[in-house]
Order: sequence, then C-alpha cells, then structure tokens
Amino acid sequence: MEISENKNNEKEIDVLPKDESIDSPTPASPTPTTHSSKSSGKKYIALLVLIVVVAGLFYFLRAGTGDVTGSTTALPAGQSDSGEKVAQDNEPALPKVDVDVQTTPPARKSASQSTAGMECQDSNSCTIDTYDRNSGQCTHSPVANCCGNSVCEQGERCNRETLETACPQDCSLSCEAFLTVSKFAAQKEPDKYSYNCASGSCEANGLNEFKITGDAVVHTFINNWGELIAENSVSAQTFCTYNGEQIKLDGTLFGVGIKDYFGDNKDTSGQISARNAKGQNYAEYAIAVSRPSNLDNGVRIQCTALLQSTDISNSQNLVFVLS
Repeated sequence: MEISENKNNEKEIDVLPKDESIDSPTPASPTPTTHSSKSSGKKYIALLVLIVVVAGLFYFLRAGTGDVTGSTTALPAGQSDSGEKVAQDNEPALPKVDVDVQTTPPARKSASQSTAGMECQDSNSCTIDTYDRNSGQCTHSPVANCCGNSVCEQGERCNRETLETACPQDCSLSCEAFLTVSKFAAQKEPDKYSYNCASGSCEANGLNEFKITGDAVVHTFINNWGELIAENSVSAQTFCTYNGEQIKLDGTLFGVGIKDYFGDNKDTSGQISARNAKGQNYAEYAIAVSRPSNLDNGVRIQCTALLQSTDISNSQNLVFVLS
C-alpha cells in the first residue's frame, strides 16, 4: 500500500496485488479499446429502446381504439369486440357464469275450447256472443235498439226527413202518404207555381199566366212520396171569372168554356199509390180552356184552383190571356 498526496493535499491510496512486489513493480499492460466498438454498442442500445417504444405505442393504440388496421371506432374500456366485459388491469376478472333461463310458453287453447268458441257465433249482428271456458256455456247478449232483432224499437220507424222507415226488417213500412204538387210527374220537390202547358195553342207568359190562341189545356201533378197509399182522394174546386162574372165549370160565358178533371176525365184523383208500390205514385189534374173565335184578343180570364184532401191543401191563381 502506498499513500501519496496530490496537488489538493488529498491522500491517495494505491493497492497493489498480493503477488506483486512493492520493491519491483511491473506495470500492467492496458487493455486496448477502440472508439468503433463503443459507437456500435450505443447504436444497438438506441435501436432496442426505439423498438420497445414503438411496441408500447402499438399496444396502447390497440387497447384504446381497437385494431388499428380495422375499424377505427373506439370500444369502451373493459369491453371486447364482441361486446363482452373484460377485466381491466386494475380489477380482477370475474368468473363467467352460464345461466340457463327457462321460459314457460303462454297457455294455448285446446282444440275443443277453440271449437266451442267458434260454435258460439250465432251470425246475428244483434247479439254479443261469449264463451265461458269454466262452464263451457255460450251466452248471447242482445244489443239494444239493433235493427234486425225482429223487434220494432224506438227510432226504427218512419224518418220524417227521408220519408223512409229506418228499419223495415223490424218495423213494417210506416211512413204515411206525403203529397206534393209540382210541374212534373214523380217530382219530389213541390212548386209554388206548378201549372204548365199540356197542349198546343198554349204558351207560358209568366208564373201561372198563359197565352191562349185556341183550345188549350194546362195541368199539374199531385205526387205521393210516402210509403203508404193515399187512400183519401184529392178533389178540386176551381173558380174562373171574366169581366167580373163567374164562368161555370162545364159551361160557357160569352163563348168561353172552362172544364177541369183528374186523369181520364175523372172528378177526383182516386187513391194515389205509394212511391215504392207498383204503378204510378202521382195523379194529374188538368184545366181545359176553349176560346171562341169572336172574342177580341187581350181578354183576361182569372181562375183559382183549390186541390184538397185529408193529406193536402193547395191553392193557386192562374191567368189565361186570349190572343
């Protein structure tokens, strides 16, 4: 051992090997080193560090965003691609438990029950059909005010607005005779001025005013729009005057003749059929005027025609101007 002092007065101790003599030291040959070997070692270490960093980054990307070569959609932490929950690094993995869930299907009707329920249907729209599985019995509950139950109930008789029986299946036709007076046969709507020309030598000259150039006829129609026949006949009362004097029916005044009739020269209408019955549901009423040739033009004959029965009362004024 040799102790020496350096420039800073620090003591240095040199330890010599045991087999070396202090008196005759033999300098050891220094191990030759080169700069090229040291440089290569540093390069290998740097490359190894780079590989570790890249591998760590790749692993981090796969763990956080899924497979970087596939879908770029990030999966929630702790969930695999299949949607199953996986254990995190900081939590223990839970054991997978297979649960065998058994579901009981709903009870189904037996064939006999289904058949019995179908047999309860009585094809009657006026009943509510039910089947009691406990008793095995059918129940047919009636529906109130149902058209088709063979009972004439309230609201099933005549509808006064439509003149039709609401439920003819349960109630017999109940709409009574409904008469209207109009210009045309089988016309439902009445006309206030319902007379028009029915022959030649007649020309309408206004409302119920006619120009007569020869023997002429005007007429109107009484229509029945009820469901029942008009049993009471309609009769007519017609009055005509010329220069303030009355012209008797089926007679003449200064050669002017007036005649009225129903249908084929009848005095009354007779029974008028219902609208839904076979045959005509109307009656015609006519007034015939005969014009003498010796009367001057411009003579005015004024008439009032009254049609009446227990079902109707209709009065209209007419004017015949001889031309």
